[in-house]
Amino acid sequence: MPTDAGDREIRFIEINTLLADRTDDALEPIDFGIDMGSDNAHKLYVLDVTKDQWTRLQAGELALPSGWSLDDEVDYTK
Repeated sequence: MPTDAGDREIRFIEINTLLADRTDDALEPIDFGIDMGSDNAHKLYVLDVTKDQWTRLQAGELALPSGWSLDDEVDYTK
């Protein structure tokens, strides 16, 4: 579970090669509420970034959304 995430919250950062490079735009995740109104309800947040933005995030040059962190990140590309 990500740091500061809710009990039923999933957060993904996706390096999206189809995005145009943005330099000064704030990074905002998309909220995909899943099974809302049911006992299985949870939130799935996806933050699409460019390869350059990912590099800048790792270097601490670009801010993640409030409450997000790269601490304990899991790489699913391997």
